[in-house]
Amino acid sequence: MSEDVVVRTVGDASVRASDARLLDDGAWLNDALIHFAYEELRLGLHGGGGGGGATDGGVFLAAPALVHLLVNAPDAAFARAVASPLGLPAKHSVFLPVNDCLSLDAPGGSHWSLLVYSHTSNAFFYYGTPPCLFQYHPSFNISQIL
Repeated sequence: MSEDVVVRTVGDASVRASDARLLDDGAWLNDALIHFAYEELRLGLHGGGGGGGATDGGVFLAAPALVHLLVNAPDAAFARAVASPLGLPAKHSVFLPVNDCLSLDAPGGSHWSLLVYSHTSNAFFYYGTPPCLFQYHPSFNISQIL
């Protein structure tokens, strides 16, 4: 059995051989690949940032693990306490990758979507399919948290 070696690291994101195989046709993205892409953007375009996401002062790319924590927070007060230091209300755009995993015990899920908050529009925009299922997922309530 071969070891699942790290093939590339950027910032605090690493891609292992098993993650890289998911880039083949017909495979699914996972949170490690999404986090890696966000790190590439953060470091390549904006030269840094931190606090659980990529930021340039006006745009915040929330790490998948941060979004999962916020979505599965025990209550809104906890989620607000986690999100508060990030200064999200001051951002003109907040990008939140969400999936349909409802468990804190095991990562997973079978569908990724993107939720984008536009401060200018004071609205959330959902990118994914099927949108009708998204309203029943707890991440739909993230708009009330942030």
